[in-house]
Amino acid sequence: MSDSPNKHQLRVFAGFVISAASISVVYGILSFGLFRNQEFALWTPRAELKAARSVPNKDIKLIVVDQKSLDVLAEVYQFQWPISRQFYIPIIEILNRGGAKGIAFDLIFSESSQLLVADDSDFASAVRDSKVPVVVPIVPYEKGPALGESDLAELSKRSQTWLSQIAGASDRFAGASDRFAGALMPIPQLLDSPAELATVREDPDADGIFRRYTMATNVKENLIPSLALSLAQKVIPGSELSDRLENLDSEGRGILNFRGKGGTYKSYSFIDLVSSWAAIEAFERGQSTERPIIDPAEFKDALVLVGVWAPGLQDLRPTPIDSKSRGVEVHATALDNILGDDLIKSLSTTITILISGAFIIFLSLSLLFIERIRIAAFVGIVLVAGFIAVGFQAALAGYWLEMFSPLVGMIMTIVGSFGYKYSLEGQERRFIKSAFKYYVSPSVIEKILADPSRLRLGGEKRELSIFFSDIEGFTSLSEKMEPGALSSLLNKYLTEMTGVILKHGGTVDKYVGDAIVAFWNAPIDVVDHADRAVAAAQECQKRLLELCPTWKGIYGVELRARIGINTGIVSVGNFGSEERFNYTVIGDAANLASRLEGANKRFGTSVMISEETYKKLSQTGGIRRLGRIKVVGKDELIQVYEVGSRLSEDEISQFMEGIDAFERGDIPGAAEKLRDLSADPVARLYLERILKQDRSTFWSLTEK
Repeated sequence: MSDSPNKHQLRVFAGFVISAASISVVYGILSFGLFRNQEFALWTPRAELKAARSVPNKDIKLIVVDQKSLDVLAEVYQFQWPISRQFYIPIIEILNRGGAKGIAFDLIFSESSQLLVADDSDFASAVRDSKVPVVVPIVPYEKGPALGESDLAELSKRSQTWLSQIAGASDRFAGASDRFAGALMPIPQLLDSPAELATVREDPDADGIFRRYTMATNVKENLIPSLALSLAQKVIPGSELSDRLENLDSEGRGILNFRGKGGTYKSYSFIDLVSSWAAIEAFERGQSTERPIIDPAEFKDALVLVGVWAPGLQDLRPTPIDSKSRGVEVHATALDNILGDDLIKSLSTTITILISGAFIIFLSLSLLFIERIRIAAFVGIVLVAGFIAVGFQAALAGYWLEMFSPLVGMIMTIVGSFGYKYSLEGQERRFIKSAFKYYVSPSVIEKILADPSRLRLGGEKRELSIFFSDIEGFTSLSEKMEPGALSSLLNKYLTEMTGVILKHGGTVDKYVGDAIVAFWNAPIDVVDHADRAVAAAQECQKRLLELCPTWKGIYGVELRARIGINTGIVSVGNFGSEERFNYTVIGDAANLASRLEGANKRFGTSVMISEETYKKLSQTGGIRRLGRIKVVGKDELIQVYEVGSRLSEDEISQFMEGIDAFERGDIPGAAEKLRDLSADPVARLYLERILKQDRSTFWSLTEK
């Protein structure tokens, strides 16, 4: 029954076994990449929180072929999609005029134009003449025709040129698999121009959401940078750019740190720029005074991405924070992350295991050693919430801490810990509750359950308030009643009185026939133990008075009880043999409570308390001093008090003046004060002493 050191060791052992099993499950989930969709779902709110606290780079700007552009091109120029490449030339010109740092087209130019003969050559000439670097895309494919020798040679040349500009780039992308058989290449005219090549192929995660961005793609053993990386190269030196790519995964992908939903980056309608360039040319030729819709200065030092925005062009790329993001916005986000050097970093399995393992071990040991279910559940909730908070804080700091698998481990820990406690310790708890529920209040039982060592043999010195009650004239009453009726009445009486004692937080020590022995302040600490004991005594008398008419009608007898209460230092604990023991009190203070119960008979009172109890009370209204008595086995006099006097406050004051006079030896004065209170049994007792000329200032309980 005791909570021995061996039991503590078993709990520690069980805690580490449960923790080890849970951590192993976490490791297995992480190692085998299980439940990725669930982890992705948990990342979404973190990505949203991170995005809400991020600021987009104002130097990244978008030019988009929106629905307005398509409508104007169709209505004014009679062009449907794909539009003539002549319209891209004004974009390049206005960005050159404005002083942009780089232009990247998120548009495929893999086929010759079928609209105007000069489309391809004019567009390539504009690219060749541009002072602003122009980037055009290639689209890698896994299955398709092999690259021709000329295209492969061109690709190899471009790859070597790019790698030479970024020191260490080949090392950063050493793990990128050579899974692409070829790529859709730009038209020959663009390949002959200074246009740089970049890849635009992006693969979503398993749930179809774009969270990662491939910084470079291996096409037939040729590394080609992404659109975003190629643009970033225009403003970041090669060595520094390489350092910003150190946290990519084995495939050369980085986790995107989104700045917001669609529309985060400043965008311009494609047709507005075309119109603006037309207005600029007309103004310069003196043919018009109309000002351009968009001032080229808007693009000073900007990195510009040109893409599609119109719904019908189907360039949607759902992200964790917006299911309707466009492809060009994904490129813009990647570019922003490179410029800001704040791609999300994925924490390693080792670090994840260390963090989650610490939570799991602490959770397991806490649940195993915290006895109260509610407190244990609260601690469990706090620890789970704490881990979630760590995950969100890590996201704000730019780290992706895996959360699903550790949460699975923590749930396993909770189930395992509670399961262990229920299966191996629940029997002991149920035994204690069953054995003590008739003697102590539920709060006391919980205290014992929290520290079962209290049930070991032996005791401790404590100050208690001890309660002793007895039925007046029970011996003669029992002689008049049938045994069955007597047993029934006694059981009902003891049940009612015990209920009151437990209600006030007392511990029932024992029943001795009709007597009840109880105490307060053990086994749990009760600061106001004297107040509780006195309140219980008063309620016992009140409850007995309420029940007497009913019991008298059933059993033909009227019960009256006397109660004595004393406060003092006693030994309290389990006393007896190894096989059978009782939780009880031993000491003179306990014996005095019994003597006070008997002293009620001499005074005609119902509840008598000692001076030690009186001193501990927070309120003493309605309590009167009775005088000093001498009890068997003690030489000193004991000052006693009555609780629940039927006298009014004024009468109590008059009574106190009378006994004060009596104790001073002023017998005439005492008689005068007490004579008017002759209906009170205590006052009558004093008057009898006065008539007998007995001026002793105490009452000996040995007197007959």
